[in-house]
Amino acid sequence: MTVDTTTGEITDDTARRIRPFADWMAEQRNGALHTELSQGLNDLVDAVNGVGRSGTLTLVVKVQPASKHGEGSVLVADDVKVKLPQERGEALYFVDADANLSRQNPAQPSLPLREVPRTAPELKDVTDAQ
Repeated sequence: MTVDTTTGEITDDTARRIRPFADWMAEQRNGALHTELSQGLNDLVDAVNGVGRSGTLTLVVKVQPASKHGEGSVLVADDVKVKLPQERGEALYFVDADANLSRQNPAQPSLPLREVPRTAPELKDVTDAQ
């Protein structure tokens, strides 16, 4: 396989000239595919940079015959999907013996804590001692 540096055309081992993919992409849907991919890539890079997680940009090209019997013409469709990373929170839960989620660890006993009023006579306010 060789590439002509002036035209960008590729020649394979069977001496077939292969048109550069970028040329077709710029022409597909009057340039709309190229624009959509450029915008999608820019949005993806911006989101990945902001969130710190990965995302994907996928291009699917579907080629089918234009007619049942005729050779020489095909229909080409494209589909672009951009999956941006999402910044979603997560929470830690414990699993009890019945496989239920709980915010409290079922293996750790609870302390009998209670609120003590600030005005209790046996407590001295340390801010008054200064």
